[in-house]
Amino acid sequence: MRLPRRLPLLTGGLLLGPVATAAPAVPTTAPAATRARAAAPVNFSCALPKNTSAKNCRSFSVPRGRTVSVELVSSGGKALTVGLKNSSGNLASKRVSPGSGYAVHWTNNASGARSVTLYISEARLVEVKANLRYRIG
Repeated sequence: MRLPRRLPLLTGGLLLGPVATAAPAVPTTAPAATRARAAAPVNFSCALPKNTSAKNCRSFSVPRGRTVSVELVSSGGKALTVGLKNSSGNLASKRVSPGSGYAVHWTNNASGARSVTLYISEARLVEVKANLRYRIG
């Protein structure tokens, strides 16, 4: 009968034995390819006063390479022209009916972030209270 082989002793009398290997660490964040790029939609309201044909509603910054999409959620059943503009001029605009989904889109292909203003306009000079939504994705 063979006796088991002796393991070397460390100072303090601890035995050195085979070391168990730990499982590879699992990453705690998702890889870059699976991260969501679109931000949550931003809801807001904008009132177009009587005898006013257009109004700037909201200004925001669009990062390079991102697309901004605008939706007219409600406007008392009236179709409005919803648009995006910056200091250079009109970027995108479209006549939109309430509830038609994201209808106005613009992609920032510039070398950096661009400031954009969202506006509404109406040919008839009546008061309109509009609820809009935009997302940058």
